Amino acid sequence: MSEDEFVRMLAIAVAQGQISEDEAAELLRRFRADELRPIDLPLPADEAVRGADDDAMWLALLALLVAAGLPRPTSRANMGVLSMAARIQARNVARSAFHQNVGVLAGNLTQTGNVRAWHMAMQTQIRTYLSQQMAAGLGRALGPTELAYLDDIVRTQESFLYRYAAEVAARAWTNNPLSEAYIANRADQYAGEGWAAWFEASERELTGQDGFVIDYIARDDGATCSPCRFAMQDGPYLPGTGPYPGQVCLGAGNCRCERRPRFAPEEWARLMFG
Repeated sequence: MSEDEFVRMLAIAVAQGQISEDEAAELLRRFRADELRPIDLPLPADEAVRGADDDAMWLALLALLVAAGLPRPTSRANMGVLSMAARIQARNVARSAFHQNVGVLAGNLTQTGNVRAWHMAMQTQIRTYLSQQMAAGLGRALGPTELAYLDDIVRTQESFLYRYAAEVAARAWTNNPLSEAYIANRADQYAGEGWAAWFEASERELTGQDGFVIDYIARDDGATCSPCRFAMQDGPYLPGTGPYPGQVCLGAGNCRCERRPRFAPEEWARLMFG
């Protein structure tokens, strides 16, 4: 990692209130003196943001099908489209696995102090989870256009993770590490974008079809946030438009709201033509 990039990481940590400017100056001195181990450093930017790729997406989908107890195709050519029930089952399995996995990674980090290993593993988890949720929403493997869209989402989330890794590392460098619970909870928030990706992908087959509208279903259990309530009140929406669970929710990765299609020609016409 270059000194310029290290300084940028320190600036992120200072801006987020994780360390003071005096602590940042001392850390820069230690970096120049080569007192920080490689495992103490997050991934550099050119390794931290890599995006999605076709082979990784396919392997992630196969792993999800096995975990969800669904039939595993021997090749893409003989994979049909999953039923909606199977898509929902896969969605929920993927989310549970992500929650469990990031918790394990947080525990490993606090025990070993290996920031780089945690950053690499979180990068893999995010890439895998987003691939799985988008494929599960579609009910099949992604095509080239869909893969390009996934790549943009993954790169955005990896950029957020890069900034978060700078905070995690800076706290560790000052012997004031973030707690396991905090790291796990913050990491779990990345599940929100995957939750949204499932609904967005599942609606693609309805885009352009006459008569279908989408209802935003807020989970009203006394803990529903105001953005999700407003999203429900402002509906319905045309497929592929409007707010998505996990994106607008203040709870992000904890969002349990959904979007559901409904055949309502009159409402569709009103939304479509005004």
